[in-house]
Amino acid sequence: MAITDLVRKVVRSMPTEGVHPASDLQLASTEKLLLPSFSEDVIKDKDHNHFQVSLMQFKDGQSCVFSLHSPIEVEIVVLDGGFPRENSQGWNTDEFNSSILEKRENKRSLLLGESKAQLRQGIASFGTLKVTDNSSWVRTRKFRLGVRVSPGSYKGPRIKEAITESFRKPQTPSLDHEVWRLLNIGRNGAIHRRLDDAGIKTVHDFLKLSVVAQQCLRDTIKMSDKKWEETIGHARTCRLGDDLYLYDKPPFTVKLNPICEVVEVRKNGVSIALTQLTSEETVQHATEAYQNWNRLERVPGMPSMIGAQKQSSINYMFLVSSTIYILLREDILICFPDSIKKCGLESDEPRCSNPLDGSQRELSAGNVTPRLGASVCVLEQLPSPQRVNTNNILGTL
Repeated sequence: MAITDLVRKVVRSMPTEGVHPASDLQLASTEKLLLPSFSEDVIKDKDHNHFQVSLMQFKDGQSCVFSLHSPIEVEIVVLDGGFPRENSQGWNTDEFNSSILEKRENKRSLLLGESKAQLRQGIASFGTLKVTDNSSWVRTRKFRLGVRVSPGSYKGPRIKEAITESFRKPQTPSLDHEVWRLLNIGRNGAIHRRLDDAGIKTVHDFLKLSVVAQQCLRDTIKMSDKKWEETIGHARTCRLGDDLYLYDKPPFTVKLNPICEVVEVRKNGVSIALTQLTSEETVQHATEAYQNWNRLERVPGMPSMIGAQKQSSINYMFLVSSTIYILLREDILICFPDSIKKCGLESDEPRCSNPLDGSQRELSAGNVTPRLGASVCVLEQLPSPQRVNTNNILGTL
C-alpha cells in the first residue's frame, strides 16, 4: 500500500463531528455469522465468538472502519426474511423498521440476551444472544437479523443498517407430527409420497426406521448427504417423553426408548452391560422389537432423550449433607440420603424429591440401576456438592 493511501486511511478513521454524505456510513458484521438453526440458537460468528459489528465508511471504492466522536448504542433486531425485496440493497430506514418482527402472543421475546451494545471506536461487541422462536409463523418461513442504531442514541447523518443472510429456524418436531414437517420433506412432494407409500407417516415412524434400517430409509427418500444430515438432525431434536418399551423374547428381555434404541438387555433376569453386546446383537434386538412394535409393553421410565444407546455410566459421585449423589449424565443424578456407612450403603428405600415438581420418581437406567433403588434429581437445583472417594462405594452398586 502506498504511503499516501495509508495516511488517507488513518485520517478517514479519526473521530469526526459530522459526516457527509449520509450513505457513506453503514454497519457491517466483522465476521461471517453461523446463523441460528434447529440445533443451535446462539448467535455467534464462524469462529464461535460473540457477534461483533463495525461502523464502515464506503467511499471511492474503498472501505475502512470509522470512529465517531462519541459512543452510540446499536441493537440487534429480528427481521422478516423477505426483507429487502428482491435482495435490493437500497432500502431506507422506514422500510427497515417496518420489517422488524415482534414476539408472538404468549411467547418470549424473539431475542434473549444482550441485544444492545455500545459502538466505540467503530466497533461494537454483543454478549450471548439467542433466537427463541421458530420461523414457521412468518409468511416467508424465514428470519433475518438486522443491526441498527438504537432510536434516540445518535443525532447525525444516517448510518445504514446491517443485515444478515436470511435463515429458516424450523419448529421443533414432535413424535406424532406428520413426517412432512421435517426439513426437506415438502408436503405432498415426491419424498413425502415415497415415505407415505412405505408406511412412514409420522416423525415417530421416521426415527424408528432410522435406528433399525437407516440405509433402507435413505434409499426411500433419495436425498443428498447434505440434505439427509439436515433432515435427520431436525428429526433428532424431538423430545421422546418418559415412556419406555419392553420386548420379551426368552431368555432375553429388552428395554427400548420410543424410537427403538436399546436401553437395557437382560438375560434370564440378569442385566447385561450394553458394552458387552456386539453391534450385531444390539441391532438384532432392536430390529426384532421394531417388527413386533405393536405388541411391546409400554412402561413408565425416566425422561428420555435421543442417544440413549450410549449407555449411561457413573461419572462422578458427590456428597451433600450426608446424601450421596451419583451423576449419570450432565443433568441426571441418583441419590442415597442419610444412611451411609464407610464401605457401603444402607437404606430401606432411598429416595429424593424432584426439585422441579416435588414428585418422587424411581430411576431406571439399564445396568447402572442401584439395587437399592433411586430417584431423579436435577443437578443445578442441588446445593454446591463436594466430590468424595467412590472406590469402595461403587463396588456396592
